[in-house]
Amino acid sequence: TDKEAADTFPTADTKFNRLANELEIEMPQEGNLMLVIVADAKTTTVQIITPSGPRPLQLALGMDELNPLISAMRNAILNRSEDYRGPAKEIYQRLIAPIEAAIPNLAAVKTFTLYLNGRLRALPLAALMDANGKHFAEKYRFGLYNSIAHDKAALVPQSWQLVAWGNKEANAAEGLRALAGVEQELGAIVYDQKSGSGLLPGKRYLGTDFNRQAWDVMLAQKPAVTKAKPQSHRSVVHVATHFKISTQQFNDSKLFLGDGSTFSLGQLNSLVIDLSDVDLLTLSACNSITSEKANGEQFEGLGAAFQNKGVKAVLGTLWAVEDTSTAHLMQQFYSQRGAQRNMSKAQALQAAQVGMMKHKQWAHPYYWAGFVLMGNWL
Repeated sequence: TDKEAADTFPTADTKFNRLANELEIEMPQEGNLMLVIVADAKTTTVQIITPSGPRPLQLALGMDELNPLISAMRNAILNRSEDYRGPAKEIYQRLIAPIEAAIPNLAAVKTFTLYLNGRLRALPLAALMDANGKHFAEKYRFGLYNSIAHDKAALVPQSWQLVAWGNKEANAAEGLRALAGVEQELGAIVYDQKSGSGLLPGKRYLGTDFNRQAWDVMLAQKPAVTKAKPQSHRSVVHVATHFKISTQQFNDSKLFLGDGSTFSLGQLNSLVIDLSDVDLLTLSACNSITSEKANGEQFEGLGAAFQNKGVKAVLGTLWAVEDTSTAHLMQQFYSQRGAQRNMSKAQALQAAQVGMMKHKQWAHPYYWAGFVLMGNWL
């Protein structure tokens, strides 16, 4: 909400500014620039956070005009239509291009850390298109910042260990189709000593192994990370299953586990747990970043609820994505980042998305533009 934006960024001495300065000093190779973009009905206020302080920019473009463009773009993408290009270009021209023009030394910017308010969070930024027909994700990598995030670019582990959870079963009563690609997805990313296949060391829980008892045990574990032993066995938690949003009572929204049980947002919020050793939570098979009621009121989604429990970053989706293509994108993401951190999470996601654009079958933004990093993208 606008009030949240005002509360989060009241003065130059905010955690957002401290984080910008820290990234500038400690991670100059990432080419980070932080933007606060807050839209009301008629105007959009942008704060470009530079080392010398914020640069304000006011645009005569508000949600009255943006809302129908966002809806048209999303609907076209979900219908796998090329008609998304019209609104994608218009939003870029009217929202992104003026910001680019106001950025000093734009050529040095590789990564945007973005605070977005309201329905802007539902905008598939990666698929916005400039005047030359280039997608935003081809030009920049980005991560979403929210008020839950910390002001420290917390040290990210160099090496990753994975705990992967998958449920491929349909649920006819809930109207949920089978996720045929889940088994392939987990098989591709979890290293198997016998076959030598897979990308990251760790464990996988598929089908009935993904049960409420095992899930609760994992969540309840206390971080055992110390300076002497900085590696967590659950530095990445990967979840591939359905998440059903309840627009009436958001806390009733729930994950579907492999043993037929469910785990609701309310249950997660009520738990006293510490997931601060989780560098990344991946929610690969469900629309997990943001949702809205019929009246358009926005909610932070499942990802933000996990951030509240200490998770440093969430890789989630803006819509439920086709699971076979998701398996391919996830494999590319983990491969690019590497078990020993070849690059940042944001750069790995960008590389995976650009790879999808070149794939004959999965070039349409439906297959890649819904994936969004929230929190610490390093």
